[in-house]
Amino acid sequence: MGWIGNTEIEIPPLPQKGKGKGKQTADAEPAEPERVKFTFLKPKLLMNVSGKSVALTLRNKLRPSTNRSIIVLHDSLEQKPLRISPKFSGSANGHNGVRSTIDSLAGQDFHRLRLGIGRGPQEVSDFVLEPLPPKELLHWDGTEAEGVSEVWKAVEAIVASAK
Repeated sequence: MGWIGNTEIEIPPLPQKGKGKGKQTADAEPAEPERVKFTFLKPKLLMNVSGKSVALTLRNKLRPSTNRSIIVLHDSLEQKPLRISPKFSGSANGHNGVRSTIDSLAGQDFHRLRLGIGRGPQEVSDFVLEPLPPKELLHWDGTEAEGVSEVWKAVEAIVASAK
C-alpha cells in the first residue's frame, strides 16, 4: 500500500454572507471551526500505477461513502511552477497517476490539487524525473515551505465548500 498517516485538524469556517450585495449581517453568529479527520497516503507503487494503492486503502481502511472525500495532490505540467490549481472531477489531462486513480476508483469524481511544475524544454518523461530546481524545492519543502501553507489553504477551501 504505502505510507499512511492520520491526523485531525481544525478547519476555519468560510465567511458567511448575509442578504444584499455580499455583505455579512451584523447579527450573524460566528461559525465555529470544524474538526476534520484526514488520512494521508503516499503509495509505494510507481506513480503510473498508484491508483491501485488509493483504491485498496479506501476499500480496506477508510470505506468512505463517496470518492468526493478524496483529495489527490499531483504535479502538473499545465500550471506554472509554484502554482496550485484545485480541480474537481474531469479527465486526467495526460497525467498517468491521475489516470490510474480514475481507473482504480472507476470514476473521476474526486478532488485534485494540481501543483504546478510548468514545462521544460526537454521530453516530458525526462523533465518530470529531474530534481526540482532549488527555488521550487525551498517553496515546497524548505524551512519556510510556503507551498505547504498554500496547500493547506486549498484543502481548507475544499472541505469548507463540501459542507
